[in-house]
Amino acid sequence: MGILACFFAWLQVGTIFVADLEMRPNQEDLFGVIRNAITAGAALGVGMTLVLSYRRQKTLEENQATTAEALLVSSKAQQTAAAALDLSNSQHQLEVDRRAYDQIKDLRERYAAAAAQLGSESATVRMAGVYVMATLADEWHRQDHDDQRQACIDLLCSYYRAEPKDEDRRDLDWSVKEAIWKSFLGRLRQDNDDNR
Repeated sequence: MGILACFFAWLQVGTIFVADLEMRPNQEDLFGVIRNAITAGAALGVGMTLVLSYRRQKTLEENQATTAEALLVSSKAQQTAAAALDLSNSQHQLEVDRRAYDQIKDLRERYAAAAAQLGSESATVRMAGVYVMATLADEWHRQDHDDQRQACIDLLCSYYRAEPKDEDRRDLDWSVKEAIWKSFLGRLRQDNDDNR
């Protein structure tokens, strides 16, 4: 403010040094100098305030734009992450389904092989077929496919009820039927022990 007063004093009287004056400035001149200095100071203050307000507003708008852009990028990143998670879940479910399909396919192939063994001419092969079929029934049960388990049991029961056509095969067939019977009894005892 003092600098402005000196400037306006120089304009008004031609010098800023009182000693250089030939005559003393009157009160009206001093009042004019002070009035002009205060007006210029106020104008300068208002101008600085306007400049600072403009810069602050511009900075706020830039920050807001940057924040909005960051939110948009964050939103897109979340959408991408959600899509990736969905894809991963779908791939996982496909893998689970494929494994279940492979397990069921394997069990069905083993069922066909065990059924073929039960129809063999060799009593030893038929005996192996009984044990394989009983084991398959247990595996089907563990996988909650009791309808397939019942198919294994039904096949063993039908074999047990069937009479061999060949008289020589009757004695050998009795050992196979005994294996079926023991297999059923063993599993029934195990179920009773598990339920106690």
